[in-house]
Amino acid sequence: MESRILHSSSSCCYSSLGTVNRYRFSSVSSPKPLSVSFTQTARRRTKVSRVLSMSKKDDATGSLTYKDSGVDIDAGTELVKRIAKMAPGIGGFGGLFPLGDDYLVAGTDGVGTKLKLAFETGIHDTIGIDLVAMSVNDIVTSGAKPLFFLDYFATSRLDVDLAEKVIKGIVEGCRQSECALLGGETAEMPGFYAEGEYDLSGFAVGIVKKNAVINGKNIVAGDVLIGLPSSGVHSNGFSLVRRVLARSNLSLNDALPGGSTTLGEALMAPTVIYVKQVGFLVNKYFLVTTL
Repeated sequence: MESRILHSSSSCCYSSLGTVNRYRFSSVSSPKPLSVSFTQTARRRTKVSRVLSMSKKDDATGSLTYKDSGVDIDAGTELVKRIAKMAPGIGGFGGLFPLGDDYLVAGTDGVGTKLKLAFETGIHDTIGIDLVAMSVNDIVTSGAKPLFFLDYFATSRLDVDLAEKVIKGIVEGCRQSECALLGGETAEMPGFYAEGEYDLSGFAVGIVKKNAVINGKNIVAGDVLIGLPSSGVHSNGFSLVRRVLARSNLSLNDALPGGSTTLGEALMAPTVIYVKQVGFLVNKYFLVTTL
């Protein structure tokens, strides 16, 4: 593994595409305003919903549950309980670290099995946006403003052209988040990943005043719920999406009704980054009580 470090000035909001060439790489073998409670909606694109119908109920009709797709939510809950015994301070979407009058808020995530669809469709230029979104959307739930982001890119054999597409997406995600891309880690591990495949993870850090942390403690009856639309499935639930596709007669190359967009293109729509929308609500107009 090799560290890719970018040194940015304090005035820099995000790295330019030119910084991709500065990455170093080597391989290793094997009056009180209206109180508002804000919620993010997971509304799928209408056209996609006409094509795919997913059910959480396992019944005689053969519908699929999330567990059927290989994701055991109960097991994940049990792991969190066990971790809590060792690190009782862990919880929430972002970790808070006190720093003077502020908290640093950190979050880490990947894009899950949406990567499988990237491999199948050949769409790699937006998966980096998804990667950034998964972390920054978590830390903004505490009211934090993202400061910087780092990524981890792992593959069996480095395909420079493919990796450049992915990193360009990461750069664009950081631009949308108004945060700096400091660098990351590239790992070339022969025999570990299938040819042409890779894995991604990312890490974001933001900052929020201690007296401005959003933690849900001020929720009251009568709070207004605000929902922001999604761009599609985003980057969650793709294990179930892929299982539904496998059972259907649909192809990722099938055109959606009423247009030329394919099912694969619609499913690969990048995750919406909510940094600016949330910042607008928090800083301009509303007392946001939870996200």
